Amino acid sequence: MINMKLTIVGSLAYDTIFTDSGEANGIIGGSAIYAGISAVNHLRRSGVEYENQIGLVGVIGSDFQSNDLSKLRQQGLDLSGVTTSSGNTFRWIGRYSGDMSEAETIETHLNVFANFTPTIPDHFTTPEIVFCANMHPNLQSSVLDQIRPESFSALDSMNLWIQTERDSLSNVLSRVDMAILNENEVKLISGRTDLFESALLIQNGEALSENNSDKSGPKFIVIKRAANGAIALTPDGFIESPSCDNVTLIDPTGCGDSFAGALLSHLAISHKNGDSFDKNTIKNALSHANVTASFTLSSFGVDSLINIDDESYSSRFQQYESNL
Repeated sequence: MINMKLTIVGSLAYDTIFTDSGEANGIIGGSAIYAGISAVNHLRRSGVEYENQIGLVGVIGSDFQSNDLSKLRQQGLDLSGVTTSSGNTFRWIGRYSGDMSEAETIETHLNVFANFTPTIPDHFTTPEIVFCANMHPNLQSSVLDQIRPESFSALDSMNLWIQTERDSLSNVLSRVDMAILNENEVKLISGRTDLFESALLIQNGEALSENNSDKSGPKFIVIKRAANGAIALTPDGFIESPSCDNVTLIDPTGCGDSFAGALLSHLAISHKNGDSFDKNTIKNALSHANVTASFTLSSFGVDSLINIDDESYSSRFQQYESNL
């Protein structure tokens, strides 16, 4: 059986976005697409085999354009886990203003994603890492039932599931090795205001619901802090990783997912090379994640991710590292 580097399960979408810099109508987006493009391009830049090493699992509608599918395949993504259903693709309309730290959702149309049930192709079931992007916790559990990652599993979530599906979310948090969450989500899960305390309470399981109180949480908690970078809680303690300076901010859509894709693809490479997931490995992965996310900000949609050239990435990464 083929051993993929990364299986990503999440949304494929069309977005319409308004910011102070302009607007973009009906461009491809969704968590699986942003994470997948980020991950596969990071593999390519790292000099390892990347064609069909990142598999996407999701659903699209009959309105999804063939040229958009071709664009994703040309990046080297394996789309054999993407099914087409009768109806329209998931669509999101949103607006950012000011510092663009929060999106204002104008409209959400789940369309075919409302009835999505993940079915994992056989050759996707033993990757180095599996990433359950933001979706209902029961769907994330279904993914974990079908996949046996060689290295570890990771998930993302959102406020809605924390507030309405606490038991289900607590259950799946107790099953994964890494949670990739934003600052507000971490505090909401714990019910505390201190970020570091909140992360520790999730890690040791105290912040999980009473039905999961006898289980620990993820060994790794990665906290996305937008302009303030990221923090990771590992079994060896905390790591702080700043954001990139002097980045042109046009559209932050997908930054969290491109961050996750770069982080996890780097860890998949490290695992294949026999490296342990110690603090230095996690710190380096976070640096790549922050730098990759900084490119996502600089255009609408996925274009800036697709068009990152090696020289620009290397220059920005070196500058980032020199400022640490």
